[in-house]
Parts: sequence; structure tokens; C-alpha cells
Amino acid sequence: MKDSQSRFLNLDSFRVFSGGKILVEKILGAKMNGTTGPIEFTSDKSLDFPAFEVINVIGTGFRRVGYWSNSSRLSTSPPETPKTNESSSSSELLHSVVWPGETVKKPRGWVLPQNGKHLKIGVPIRVSFQDFVKEVNETDRYVGYSIDVFVAAVNLLPYAVPHKFYSYGDGHKNPSYTDLMSLVSTGVYDAAVGDIAIITNRTRMVDFTQPYIESGLVVVTPVKKLSSGTWAFFRPFSAELWCVIGIFFVVVGAVVWILEHRKNVEFRGTPKQQV
Repeated sequence: MKDSQSRFLNLDSFRVFSGGKILVEKILGAKMNGTTGPIEFTSDKSLDFPAFEVINVIGTGFRRVGYWSNSSRLSTSPPETPKTNESSSSSELLHSVVWPGETVKKPRGWVLPQNGKHLKIGVPIRVSFQDFVKEVNETDRYVGYSIDVFVAAVNLLPYAVPHKFYSYGDGHKNPSYTDLMSLVSTGVYDAAVGDIAIITNRTRMVDFTQPYIESGLVVVTPVKKLSSGTWAFFRPFSAELWCVIGIFFVVVGAVVWILEHRKNVEFRGTPKQQV
């Protein structure tokens, strides 16, 4: 065997080190203080008190923001001596971290570039009831209860979700929501937002979020503030109905008098008494 300068290597002069076991025992039995804390090994040849520096990489450099060990956990002070596993809230703090953009404010998450792919959200354009979804005339803005719920849910996510709304429907009649779900399942739209009822055939095509509107029959009436008084019992019926009730009362009384006048002495006497 030759080296880089074409000279022969004298491999016979090499010897095998026979004290490897003793060297390992010496290393495992070492107990000393290093730069990051004490160095000591357990019976399974692992560090008894492992300690690490937590660094913050900034560009081509870095800065130390704290330390971590299994005794003191996260801490701004180096773990110089072994401690118990008890840790206080102050020892778990780290120095401030500088995030990309030279800011100490924690980012919400990865943000896709403006020229990246946005989620295509299909919005049904209704003609009749537009309180859930409505397209603002001559703009690309959409308003309504369903739109507000969607935006509020997206803002609660710990990361950004770039999206763009697309109209679905001709604006002359209410579109078919089942056809819209079919377009979502085929990939034309990534999702859909609106007052879309969850029915069996649609659940076979797409996944729905948790319902945020209860369906059912309701009656909406205006609320009027009325003052209570002595004659409040007249309010359930109109004046015409009260007149009809009075007429029926007189008619029934007259019929009873005619039938009972001939045989019942209590229905006889002077006209004043009979009245």
C-alpha cells in the first residue's frame, strides 16, 4: 500500500491497542465539570445529567437563549450542579428569540407567497334569501352570516390560509347545492361556503364541518312593548270579535229565557226581574 507520494506504508509497524476496555471504563468513571455542566455517565453508558445549549440561529450567526437539562429543564442559567427534578416557573424561561424578519413577535405560522396557489372557495349566489351569502355588486367581496363564520374560523387557525372566493350561479335563480358539492369532489373548488344543508347524498361526495345552524320551522314576529293595566284582558281579541261575543251572549240568554219562561217560575215576574 502506498501513500499520496507513492511511498510504501509500513503497516507491520502498527500495533493493536489492547487497553480499549480499560479506556472505556476510565471514561465512564469520569466525574468532572464541563462547559455546559457536570459530566457523569450511568450504568447504561449514557450521560447522567445531560445538558444542552439552546441557540437562536440568526442569519449566518447564532446567539444563546438558554440551556436545557433533565434536572433544571429550560433555564437561562447553566446547570452547573445536579439538582432534583423540581423546577420553578422562572427557571423555565428563555431569553427572547429573534424570528426571521428581525422581530421578537412570534409568527402565526408559515405564510404562502402572494403568487402561490390560493384555496378556491365556491360561494353560491342566491336570488331569494341573501342573509347567509351575498355578493356585493360590481366587486369581488362577499358578505353574509356564512362568510363571517368562515372568516372567523380561519382567523383562529395558528397558520395563514390564503383563499379566494368564486361565485357559483347565474344570479337569476338559486343554484343547485348538490351540483356545487359535486364540483368540490371533482376538484373544481377546494371548498364551499354557504347555507348548505347536510343530507345523505352530499355526505357521500364531500366532508362537512360541524353544523353551525339548526334547521327547523320557526315563526318570526315583531316584539312590541305593551303596558299592562286593568283592561289588558281585552288585547287578545279585536273589537269586532268582542262585539260578536257579546251578541252571542245575548242570543243564548234569550233562547234560554224563551225555553224556561213557560215552566220555570224563576224566569217569571216583572220585566225588571226577568231582565
